[in-house]
Amino acid sequence: MTAAAMLTLLLLPAVFGREEVGEVCVGEVCLKESAEDELSLLTRKLREQGASLLAADAATPGPCATNGSNKSGSGDDLRVGYRGRYEGPSPLPPEPAYSDQAVGNWSQGIGDLSGVTEWSGNPIIRAPENDPLNWIVGDPTVLHIGDEIHMWTNGAICCIQHYVAKASTPTKFVQLADAITSPGTVRAYAYLSDDNETVTLFFEQYNFPFTGSFCKTNVQAAQAKVGVWKFERYTNWAGLGIAVLSPSLPWMDEGQSCPERVGNPFVFYNKAVSKYWQYFSASSVHLSDSNIDEPRYLGLAESDKLLGPYEPLLKHPLNIKGGIPGLEVIGNGSLKIIRDPSASLEGGKAVALANRLTKNATSGATGSTIIMIRTEDGGLSWETVHAPFIGPSLVPGTWKYAYAYGYDTLPDPLDNNYILVYYNARNGYKDGHEQVGVARFPKSMIIQAKQR
Repeated sequence: MTAAAMLTLLLLPAVFGREEVGEVCVGEVCLKESAEDELSLLTRKLREQGASLLAADAATPGPCATNGSNKSGSGDDLRVGYRGRYEGPSPLPPEPAYSDQAVGNWSQGIGDLSGVTEWSGNPIIRAPENDPLNWIVGDPTVLHIGDEIHMWTNGAICCIQHYVAKASTPTKFVQLADAITSPGTVRAYAYLSDDNETVTLFFEQYNFPFTGSFCKTNVQAAQAKVGVWKFERYTNWAGLGIAVLSPSLPWMDEGQSCPERVGNPFVFYNKAVSKYWQYFSASSVHLSDSNIDEPRYLGLAESDKLLGPYEPLLKHPLNIKGGIPGLEVIGNGSLKIIRDPSASLEGGKAVALANRLTKNATSGATGSTIIMIRTEDGGLSWETVHAPFIGPSLVPGTWKYAYAYGYDTLPDPLDNNYILVYYNARNGYKDGHEQVGVARFPKSMIIQAKQR
């Protein structure tokens, strides 16, 4: 267990108080007027005490320390480890490092379908060097709002981070203030209101106070006005996060070490049935070579309201027909319809991406691969079109050596004939780090997928 994870388990049970804050309530449902709740206070305490713990531990090389083999495509040190490089305690995390390449080129991606190209400056967002709570950047979700592209990611233990780029330079991001400052918040999905004025973040929340049930999760939500970016968590009268989706069926409670989980939300309004739909992941599978737990199943839920509650529409796991050549599929991470009118659910047809967890039957190595899928029955079942679509490189020393994970999509603001795929990848197994890069593919692939 990492020092930061151990610190989380030790401190969380002891912190229950919260500051008095203003709230706007309707019945038992409230939105806080201040984000300074008990979890954000806890986050600051964790960072302060985590810094001291890491300072004492800094001289000991650990699994997150970088070495000469960890190089990006541009030859720069990835600089994603935090152990062994801490220079002194600080109540705030240091600024993260970014790719500063706004100019570059696209080339065929290693491990990707022919025609899917990768940005030469990948990874475009790197993890903070010395933050005791976050040594990865994972599961990006993106929105094109006005002349900006906004991205939200999660760290290892705490918080949903917020970044922005000009639409004219969609590979160059800078960081804003964290959108959500609570521990155990991961795998967000950003939903933009029809009037382009409100962003709702749906995210997976580990159960507070984490001890004894650290792996249990549900889906919660927070909202902010565009341009203000003060995300208010959807809460009850006591200021505790309300689950918009919770585990409720037996197949949502399976796993060797982390059962009873739902997460990876993808929410959209289904005009055909006049309801909000949510695709989600459930349960878990343990990847022993990386010592991490990833989702096992996909599910589908629906609600009359954007903020739920969502109830399972399918009483069984969602089926994706087809596999990945040479690999055994052992889990499913997420399913998201591509953000483009050509892919949206219409006439019962849609095109989406999904990531699948795999195991190599020969070597036993696990992995994650993004595939392209389609539906012809209104989204109740899906079939594989291209697998792999974006895959790991399987080349040691590259930023996406072992896993291609969470993702989101946007039409390329510089060329409407292409779709951008922002995704995170892992450069190894137990000692691996995760960062965000971007790929793109021609929109014609969507049309062909719907027609085939």
